[in-house]
Amino acid sequence: MFMEDLKQSRGVRSVDYTAEILELFCGKSPTLSLKEISTSMGVSSAKLYPYLVSLVRCGLLRKCDSNNYDIGQLSLDLAFKALNYLDPFEETSKVAKEINQITSYPVVLSTWGSFGPTVIQINEANSNLSSKIRVGSVMSIVNSTIGNTFAKFLPLNIIRDALKFEEYRYAGYKFSSAERKKFLDDIKNNDQDIITIIENRPVKGLTSLSIPIFNISNEIQFVITIYEDTEILLENLDFIKNILFVKLNELSRTLGFK
Repeated sequence: MFMEDLKQSRGVRSVDYTAEILELFCGKSPTLSLKEISTSMGVSSAKLYPYLVSLVRCGLLRKCDSNNYDIGQLSLDLAFKALNYLDPFEETSKVAKEINQITSYPVVLSTWGSFGPTVIQINEANSNLSSKIRVGSVMSIVNSTIGNTFAKFLPLNIIRDALKFEEYRYAGYKFSSAERKKFLDDIKNNDQDIITIIENRPVKGLTSLSIPIFNISNEIQFVITIYEDTEILLENLDFIKNILFVKLNELSRTLGFK
């Protein structure tokens, strides 16, 4: 199929297949052999080899001493150029607004500030739902999905130190050493759950869902949160989860996280 498609529209399809080859190098493996590329593309090594020769010649790929292939200098130059144009906050803010428009629920964007989980954007609901959360609010680590999400994915020492000041945050309270230890043990055991859900906290009658947004270094950078009346949100839980997963995947790809 590879060569048949190419014959139908040589020029255009050759660029398409070149892009498919390059996309293989966006995976976890740093280098690929001719056989690995051939298998992934579903074509013979003999038919694929001329493409690799051209990609190496123009600098999009390079041939290693082991005869495997790696990304070339031109690919690196393009990647660095793209990073210079990328604004993670702008991209994440855009997705938060899209989720708000699709669901009509309030959507909050947060980051980890100097005093903990800090709200930096609020997209209001179409309903009359009200909340005391405002831009600049520093959320409880324990009693909010925003705080729980950061606690799951930030280094343990950062969260341990931050819990010492939990009582000064929105919906926070003073923790004993034993309570801090139990919270840390519980939250780190649940770090495989990407979506965090908490009912009736920090506001009674409201339920919230949060998802982490990772950067290219696999570090949590933002948290996107939906909240709504508990009964309404739980009735539409599957719908909301699906939207969050789709948008998370789209945004992670944009920000370079695989």
